[in-house]
Parts: sequence; C-alpha cells; structure tokens
Amino acid sequence: MSKVLIVYHTFTGKTKKMAETLAEGVQSVQVTEVKIVKAAEAQPDDFAGADAVAFGAPNTFGGMAGALRDFFDRAWPVHEKTAGKPAVAFTSENPGETGALQEIKKFFPFYGLKSVGEGIATHGDLGENELKQCRELGRLLGQASKKR
Repeated sequence: MSKVLIVYHTFTGKTKKMAETLAEGVQSVQVTEVKIVKAAEAQPDDFAGADAVAFGAPNTFGGMAGALRDFFDRAWPVHEKTAGKPAVAFTSENPGETGALQEIKKFFPFYGLKSVGEGIATHGDLGENELKQCRELGRLLGQASKKR
C-alpha cells in the first residue's frame, strides 16, 4: 500500500479544505493510505516514511505561511530519505499572486522531490472548479505514489 502525506497550514480553513479535497483525489486511487496533518504537528519521520507528499499553505506577506517553512526547517535531518518522492504544492493566494506556490516548490530540489503537475494556487472563495482541480491533483499524486 502506498502512503501519501499531506502537510498544510491554514488561517481561515480554506487551505484545510483544499488539503481534504486533495485527499479525496488521492483516495480515488486504490491501495493508497492518506495522512493529513497540520504543519505545526507534522513529524519529519512521517515525511521520510511517505511514498508521496503534498504541501499547502496560504500566502502571507507574499510567500508561504511560516508554519510550513518551519516544517521544512525541522524536516532537514531526513532530507536524504525523501529523494525521488513525488510531490505537489497547493496554496490559497491573494488575487494575482503565486508567491506562496513558488516558495513551496523551491524546497522540492533541496529534498530531491519530483514535482507532479504545476500545483494549485486558488484566489478568493473555493468554487467547484477549484475543488475539482484539487481532486485531480490528488489523483495524479496518488497514481505517482504507486509507481515508487
């Protein structure tokens, strides 16, 4: 069974909803276990033990929320165990911004992660189109997790 870890931070609940919807997409791929955890509570060993990972955070001051950055800092001791894992990024941004999405994705090379898709940066309220994109990205991540 493949294991997918979804690490997120949220202020308003929007990024949490994105994480849950992404998990629905992952679960649509059979034989996949999904763990959703807040960045402040995520453990580096969860990251090391996952077959694929998703990272999400809202945009704060033009970049990702600090709680997710803190997780990346805490997880550095396991970076040698993360190489080759499929990964995706998702954010809830301010209109016209993609700073948080780009900042999350810049950590992928440091951890040797392989990006699956472009990621998702939503703006404003989550509508059915945005939720559909989250499910699809989750499905792609779930499929990639099975190929490891």
